[in-house]
Amino acid sequence: MIADFSPAFKSAIATGGASYANAMKVGFQANRRFWEEDAHIYGGISWTERDITQIWYPAVGFHQSKGVIVGAYIWDNPISKRLAPLAPAERLRQAIADGETLHPGYGREVSVASGVSIAWEKIPYSRGGWIEWEESDRETAYRTLSEADDSIYLAGEHMSYLTGWQEGAILSALQVVQKISTQLQAISA
Repeated sequence: MIADFSPAFKSAIATGGASYANAMKVGFQANRRFWEEDAHIYGGISWTERDITQIWYPAVGFHQSKGVIVGAYIWDNPISKRLAPLAPAERLRQAIADGETLHPGYGREVSVASGVSIAWEKIPYSRGGWIEWEESDRETAYRTLSEADDSIYLAGEHMSYLTGWQEGAILSALQVVQKISTQLQAISA
């Protein structure tokens, strides 16, 4: 489909997609809600100095027998670059080892079999977790990509100033809908 774009749009696409965050997440279904039962944590985030960076605790389903926990949220490019090439099961094992330092017995509560690991840079056509625009590219490529190329508009978090967030995707989509609406009103006037 890139062949259908104008030369200016193709150039902006080539320039604008150069830097993506190498983000990763790991999630587990825990045998029990140990963070509530043992540590009295009812939602929130623990920051660590380990590779896992953060553990996220759910703020829903309190006192249920099992729960899902984000066992790692990593957006540090050097850490992600080092861990992304590993097999998902190995990433899970490393997350369990890091989690053990914060929650002794963690490895008894979560397991590789109950986990999932995603490294966004490894997902086909994704390039990474979110785009990281350089200010100079915002003035050139971003500006070009923010406008229509014939009848094609781009929308998503990558076309916002809130990259990496759902809010950015929604705001971007709203801007495109407003541009299309304005264009249609001008045509029918």
